[in-house]
Amino acid sequence: VLDALGRTPPTARVLTAATPARALIAVGPDAPAERVAALRAAGATVLSLPGDRARVDVTALLAALHAREVRAVLVEGGAEVHAAFLERDLVDRVAIFLAPRLLGGRAAPGVVGGAGRPLAEAVRLGPLAVRPLGEDLLVEADVVRGAAAPEAGRGDPAVASTTTAG
Repeated sequence: VLDALGRTPPTARVLTAATPARALIAVGPDAPAERVAALRAAGATVLSLPGDRARVDVTALLAALHAREVRAVLVEGGAEVHAAFLERDLVDRVAIFLAPRLLGGRAAPGVVGGAGRPLAEAVRLGPLAVRPLGEDLLVEADVVRGAAAPEAGRGDPAVASTTTAG
């Protein structure tokens, strides 16, 4: 669990439903000591990591996980969590679920937060694999890096997929 301020309650299901020590909670330097102590008392494994502005440094997180012999990570989170990993080029594959619902509004968050990037610097995805899951669609693709990335707007399906909310 990526929880910069240690807000996960000690009674959270992630701690009470199974073996608490298997719940790894990454907190940042601004996490109050009493919250960290409560999580540890509940049996959680707490990693205190560097960060700023109430965020955990995701590069430090992956280094800590690697030291624990974790070699693959599923990142499931909100727009700012996605942006943190994408901004540091730490994403190899993307899975986006599309539901047959349209939401919106000026304040509606997108799939990726952060400062954004110009179209020429967009994260490229491909090739796409699309499959239905009930009413939803699952779109999966690898992140395309380097010279293999097609030019923007020239039949590149990734251009459209990066603007779709999941």
